Amino acid sequence: MLPYWAIFILASLAAIGAKPLRQIRRDGTVPVRFTPSWLFVIFAITLFVGLRYQVGGDWYAYVRIFDQSQFLSPEEAISRGDAGYWALNYLVGQSGGSLVWVNLAAGLLFAVGTTIFCLSLPRPWLALAAAIPYVIVVVGMGYARQGVALGFVMTGLVALSRERFIRFLVWVAIGALFHKTAIVMIALGAASVNKNRFLWIPIIGLAGVGGYMVFLADYADQMIAGYIGADYTSSGALIRISMNMIPGFLFLIYRKRFVVSEAASKFWTVAALLSSALFVAIFAGVPSTALDRMALYLLPLQLFVFSHLPYVLGRTGRQQTSVTLGILAYYAIVLFVWLNFAAHSQWWIPYRIWPEIA
Repeated sequence: MLPYWAIFILASLAAIGAKPLRQIRRDGTVPVRFTPSWLFVIFAITLFVGLRYQVGGDWYAYVRIFDQSQFLSPEEAISRGDAGYWALNYLVGQSGGSLVWVNLAAGLLFAVGTTIFCLSLPRPWLALAAAIPYVIVVVGMGYARQGVALGFVMTGLVALSRERFIRFLVWVAIGALFHKTAIVMIALGAASVNKNRFLWIPIIGLAGVGGYMVFLADYADQMIAGYIGADYTSSGALIRISMNMIPGFLFLIYRKRFVVSEAASKFWTVAALLSSALFVAIFAGVPSTALDRMALYLLPLQLFVFSHLPYVLGRTGRQQTSVTLGILAYYAIVLFVWLNFAAHSQWWIPYRIWPEIA
């Protein structure tokens, strides 16, 4: 468990010691600047995620994907579901590499997206610390395809907050190449349209329909049968959905205190309402696996809200520090509970590194 606690403690110390305020533009956005320390963060996350060995609940599923990809033609590789991930495996294998290089590439894409999103927030180090227990450790290390997709989605959300809708659509589409379910984020993006709504909403709607036809249409029946028809349940789904609902509830209460762009405010309002709807749906009998997969793409809501919360709740520096410490204590509890009591945490313990780069 020590490696997981080490990275969390380091990020927490950085969050406590960071300057109390990032520059916020008049439109509510924060400029994204890659300083040497944040380039090191990308490097560290890439290695931590990419060099893992037999870590994560889907480890052997990804081993099978890599092995199977080597018997495909290029055309067959890109015709598979999640074509981007299959193509990555195929190219690495054909170049003489192994699964470790696939994981490093996936880790880099995930790390860059996560870092860009954190840097777009007023307290990036606090956002990074909040990301470690679940976004990085569970998703980035356990669900490689969804992790890459989430990284691209987070990059798209930064573009969306700046009302750059075409860039948002492009980033989400790239993410969907690695896990097709990412395409659902286009629907949420439509809610943030401010200018030229009569032009943009049809464009985003057509993009959503096109994305469904390209990414999901051939797999819709399979997904419905797998997530709904089979009534699959996901262990711990209620806890994970609750973790999104809590910041969503806080945002809805204090929304007017968040200094964000109008587009971002609309998007996060819809995300907060959806997080509450997922919480209700799980008690209404909707299969938890389907809800859990959808909740993965709402994880940035936690980073967004808790990065702003010290300014929302604290008027003085001391009050803001107290809120920051409270958030870090909350995520320390999350990490402790997950490592010690989660049903599948044994797949993460101990953390192992590749015995050799091959």
